Amino acid sequence: MRSEADREIAATVEQLNAALGQVRDLNVHISHAIINGHETSAMEDQRQVLINEISEIVPVKEYQRDLGAIALFSPGGAILLDGNAAQIDFTATNVIAPHMTLAGGHLSDLSIAGRPVDTASGTSPIRGGKLAALFAIRDEHAVGTQSQLDAVARDLVERFQDAGLDATRAPGAAGLFTDGGGPFTAVNETGLSGRLAVNAAIDPVLRGATWRLRDGLGAAVPGPVGHSQLLQDMQTALTAPRIPASGNFGPTAQSTTDLHATFLGQIGSAREVNDQVVGFAAARYDAVNTRVLEDGVDSDQEMQRLLLIEQAYAANARMMQVVDEMMDALMRI
Repeated sequence: MRSEADREIAATVEQLNAALGQVRDLNVHISHAIINGHETSAMEDQRQVLINEISEIVPVKEYQRDLGAIALFSPGGAILLDGNAAQIDFTATNVIAPHMTLAGGHLSDLSIAGRPVDTASGTSPIRGGKLAALFAIRDEHAVGTQSQLDAVARDLVERFQDAGLDATRAPGAAGLFTDGGGPFTAVNETGLSGRLAVNAAIDPVLRGATWRLRDGLGAAVPGPVGHSQLLQDMQTALTAPRIPASGNFGPTAQSTTDLHATFLGQIGSAREVNDQVVGFAAARYDAVNTRVLEDGVDSDQEMQRLLLIEQAYAANARMMQVVDEMMDALMRI
């Protein structure tokens, strides 16, 4: 998702630069048309369509300039267009690994007219539009979710990597779940959920044997079929309450099932909150749009009125014609 957001940021920036350039050109054409006394309404309508497109990417405030030209500023104070269009720069990253962040200098930020832009704060010059949302996905929401998911994976790995669980396993060796095939260390937690793998010692595809689940990961030969102590200990490891070593799950000890439920509950709660925000924004938009339409012109209603006026004019014209014919007849008598 972070990689997709990064690619979409690059495409959106390109779209924004193109739209700003077109608005600048239309400003020039409109000013020339006004100087020469020509009609400009069609060009102004085309310019408004472009401004609406820009405002979806970055909310803008429109200011009138001389000779029909306009200037565009973001609510955060960035000058997007005032005479010349500002150049907005961004460099896409081909591949984004879990450890790569904007703060760490691994990813490109945004610049307007050569000046870096803060894309995360509440006072960001681009806040409120599609571009800000894409940066939030890439640098905040997806990063936070990745961290929580890695914490869940760490809890699972450490439960089976406990030194007292399997006496056949060599000290420091990987447990049932591994970090890309090797033992897990806390300093490598970032991205663990994507590297999580079952120990090769029990994987027949990797020349392992499933009987080691019963007899131990380090066992050289199969033991008695009825020996189930290790399996019971593994089950206990899953169900034992344990305070997660990382992640934002609170100080309560939880089993594996409880921890997964907590994680999914956080995702569900966040989605519900955002659905409410979207619903509120949609309702507010509908209310404002309705008010704008009420203050504007209803083309269907005005066309009906125009047809009635035309019919009344035609009827009056016919009446005047009849009166004229009657006057002519009287004059001939």
